[in-house]
Order: sequence, then structure tokens, then C-alpha cells
Amino acid sequence: MTIHSKLLCLSLLFASTIFSQKAANNLLLTDHMDITPLKKNTIQYVDQLTEEVLTEIGAEQASRFDSTYFPDTEKFNVLSASVTKPPNKIIVIPTSDYTIKKSAASQEAPGFTNSLILSIQFPQLNPKETVRVKTKNIETLKNKTNFTPTFMPDPNNPTKLLSIKFHNTNAFKLFWAKSKDFNLEQNRTLLTATLQHHEAIVPEVDMVDSSDVLPYLELSAIKTWSEFGNAMWQTYKPIYKVTPKIQEMADRIAGQSTGLEAAKKLYQWEINNIHYIAIYLNQSAQMVPNSAQTILQRGYGDCKDYVTLLSDLLIAKGIQAQPAMVNWSYAFREYPIPSSLQFNHAILYLPQYKLFLNPTDIHSGFGELDNALTDTPAMVVGEKSFMTKTQASHAANNGVNFKSDTMLTKTGNLEGQTSATYLGNYNTVIRSVVTTVTSGSELADNILSNSYYGGQGRMRWSDPKKILQNMTVTSHWFSAQAIKMNNPIYMRMPNGPMIFDIDHLKSSLTMTKRHYPMVAGRRTLNIEQSLNLPKNYQFKLIPNNLHIENSIGSYDASYKVVEKTLHKTVKFIIKKNIISAKAYPLYLKLMETALEDQHAFISVVPAGFLNK
Repeated sequence: MTIHSKLLCLSLLFASTIFSQKAANNLLLTDHMDITPLKKNTIQYVDQLTEEVLTEIGAEQASRFDSTYFPDTEKFNVLSASVTKPPNKIIVIPTSDYTIKKSAASQEAPGFTNSLILSIQFPQLNPKETVRVKTKNIETLKNKTNFTPTFMPDPNNPTKLLSIKFHNTNAFKLFWAKSKDFNLEQNRTLLTATLQHHEAIVPEVDMVDSSDVLPYLELSAIKTWSEFGNAMWQTYKPIYKVTPKIQEMADRIAGQSTGLEAAKKLYQWEINNIHYIAIYLNQSAQMVPNSAQTILQRGYGDCKDYVTLLSDLLIAKGIQAQPAMVNWSYAFREYPIPSSLQFNHAILYLPQYKLFLNPTDIHSGFGELDNALTDTPAMVVGEKSFMTKTQASHAANNGVNFKSDTMLTKTGNLEGQTSATYLGNYNTVIRSVVTTVTSGSELADNILSNSYYGGQGRMRWSDPKKILQNMTVTSHWFSAQAIKMNNPIYMRMPNGPMIFDIDHLKSSLTMTKRHYPMVAGRRTLNIEQSLNLPKNYQFKLIPNNLHIENSIGSYDASYKVVEKTLHKTVKFIIKKNIISAKAYPLYLKLMETALEDQHAFISVVPAGFLNK
């Protein structure tokens, strides 16, 4: 189905389109969208969809039609729905089989959206059958920012023909932009865009959002992003207000701190005291947040509300703060003109420090942005709105400093301890992990059970609620009879329980050719390991030192024996957040080197056998 996004966080939907089948399950034969301005502030959309079922899986996927709409601003109806069974038997779906219910968003956060879902359940479908649905949606535009639809083909299945027609263009100031795949014709009263024979996307692990690589057609009532942001600011401006209560709160929370230190305290307070509901940026709500007073009374809010409250608190302390709109997914494309796919999330911008904050993420430290938010298009909203990018991450600022010290006993047991300090957006992940387990023993045992040597242990960590501090994690662990005390002994360098070690990164690898960019994440892993031998044992063979470096990053490993202790030092750097398909072989070579080193064997013999 054509994607006609309406600021419904659809890029998050795109991010989840990771399909398990390479062959198509359905074929979109035709999708015709007719758009007609009825009045100055009313738009009618008529969509006719024809889809052929190709496989049994496709039959299951096409068995239900769902469409979300907002009754405050939209009148949505299904004009007809049918199934054609070979050779030419048409089954018309009666309106009694249509159902309307509250969306999950409405049920979970009724104060934020009242969206509904209209559903049609088709009878049992089989391959070679065809589904047809025709819908009409009349939308009332509250302002020009509400008309910025973007059309793309279905990423899941091939599309034979997608067409969009905009009628009565002389009655509506219309701007458009497109990728080269769309053909476009325009006269005084009609604009027609078509896309033919588009293949489905075969997903790749850690690839960018499919909306970054799909062809697109944008239609907009606004020509520039700055104009779009300025119009949005007119709805935000009345909400942003430093009341006496906000001023008192800001003074109390910040204390004597000023500037960046005050900002950090206010950020910490909001994350610890305001409950997050959900992300709902939609046209029905015009992306308008609640007032700070309302948020404080409720004790909860969505992304827009987090930004509003923190902004008011910061402004009360003399710190400039502006809302910014981003796409919180692996979507990094910047559209030429205002597009409904460009944003699904609100964050905060501090112009004095050129810093973006994501207070919605309760595990994210001050200024920490995850791989989906770093160096991504952002529209800063204000009296003079502008498009820019969020701050880029740096490999040296994200990662871990990890140390392990392990003893091999005469009976083949391994006993060790570890310590780790996490940096940058690695903190966000670690805070999330430790808050989802019941104990340090549970986490250590889970990690060790999937490791080469197994074992049991106990982990301890710093307070994840102190988000202004780097997370630290320590452990003690034990693995009984992990090593067969043969002569010689062959073993790998023990690691102990490490959250997200180098082996964890192999999930990003694919042995087939990549066609799309992947998100790798800039990081630096500093790892120091020590292995201590029992009395009367010596190291016979140790791995060679390694160094590999290319445009993607570098991997260095060094080994050194001091008496009965083997010291290993690793520095693994990934310098790119996004890696192109062309550059992927360089990333693959880097990862292969790192994994081969992690799996390299060490030889240990009893004293006196060293030269035998």
C-alpha cells in the first residue's frame, strides 16, 4: 500500500520492516491516489488499491486491511472492498464486516490522541486471488503545515503501478519534489506522478530505514523548511511560558548552579520525575504540546511535553532552549521540501552550546544521542526556524574501558574479576540493560551462559538513575573445570561477563553483498585482559600482535608475558556511524580480524616442557 504519511511516526513503522522472505508474497498491481482540494482548508483523498496474492504467507498478510485516521480532522470511509477469485468470481465485502475501534495509541494515551482504526477482515485468501479496496478521506487542514504528504511504494512487495493525481492545482498553491524514479506531468489543472515496476526491498541487517532508499514524491503547501518551522512556532509559542511556579521550581532544582551545570540538573530532574507516555506527533494534534502546568499536574507526558517543560525550566534560568523536530529511527534522508516523513519525534536544542538533548529517553545522559539520532536532520523551531543536523558522535566519546583479570587453577577452573567504565551513548544501552534484570547474578549468568567458557558470577553497577555520570560495572565470576589440563593446554583468552563484547558485534555481519547503507555506530573499545597461570605452568605459544586500519576504523591487539601472566591489550575503533554498501567490505575485513583475534588460541604447558 502507498505510504501517505501524516506525521504518525511512520518512519518507525518503516524501521520495523525487516522481512524474512526474499521472494515477494504479494504484488501491488495498481495503487491510484486522487487528491482534490474541496475548499481552501479541505482536501479529499480517494485511494484505489489492487493487490494480487502470490503465496500462502501473502494470503495471511493481505487478509486484513487497516487504516488509522483522526476523527477530529478526518472523515474516513471505505467506498468498496472485494476479493476476486479465479476465474472471475467477485466477493463484495459488506459494510457489516467493517469495524472501527480505538487505536492502541488512543487506548494507551487518551489525553494525547483519539485516533481510530478502520479494519476489514477478508475471507480466506489463496494465491492468485486479488484484493481491491477503495477509500475516501476528507481532511480538514488547520494550517498549511498539515499538507505535506509523501508517497512511496510498498517496501514489502513489488509495485507494478503507483500513480498520484492532484486535481485543481490552480486553486491551491502547490510545491513538489521527487526522486528520479517518479515520472511527473503537469498542466494548469492537474499534476500526475507515476512510478512503474518497483521491486521490493530485500532487507539487510542494521540497514538504514527503508524510507531512506525508496523513491518518493513530496507534495506540500509550504515551499521551505524555515517557513514550515515558523508556522509551527505559532502553535508552540503560546504554550511556552515561564510562570512563577516554573521559576520557583527552576531556582530550587538548579540551586546556585548556572549555565551548563544548571541545565544538567534540570535535565536530571525531569527524567527522574516525569513519566513518559508515548511518541505521538500527528496532524490531528498539530504536534502541539501541553503546557508545563498541565504536565506537572499529570506527572507524565510525551516527547513534545518533555521538551516543553524542560525548555521552560531552562529559560527560567536564563538558558536559551528551542524545540527541534527529528526522526528517531534509522532514517537520515533530508527531504528537499517539507515532508511528513522528516519528523516523528521532538527533542531540545540549546543554541548557546550547540547541543541537542533527548529528554524523552530516560536512559540517555545529557547530550548523549543514540546512533539513530546522531548527525541526523533536525528542524529547530522558533521565530526564525532552520534546518540543521544534530551533533555528530565521535568514536573516542562512545564505548567502554574494560579490564579483566583471570586466574587459571591447577584443576582447570577459571576465576576472575572485571571492571568497566562506559562512555557516551554506550551508557544509554547499559542503563537500559541493568534496569531490566532482577539481580547482578542473573545478568552475569545470562552473559556467561552464552560465552565460550560458561560459568556463574555476580555483577554490580552504579546507579542508572544518575544519568550525569558514566556507568561503571564490576563483576566476580567462576567457571568450574573450564579448561582440560592436558599437555599442552589450548585455550582462548578469558573475558568474563562483559556487556556487549566484540563477539556481540558479529550480529551486524552478512556474507552476502550489501545493497544499502548500514548503521554501525561510532565507538572505541579499550580492553585490557590478564591471564594468570598456576604454579609450574608456562605459556608456550601466544597469538601475534595485530594492527589493521582503514577508512572505517582500526583494530590493534598486543600480547605480552610478564612472569606467569599474559597481558593482552585491544583497541577497537569504528569511525563511521553509517557505512555505505560500497564500503562494507572494509567493515567486514575489520570485523573478521577482530573476531579471529578474539577466538585465537593460547598454548600452555607444564614447566620444563617449554622446549620439548
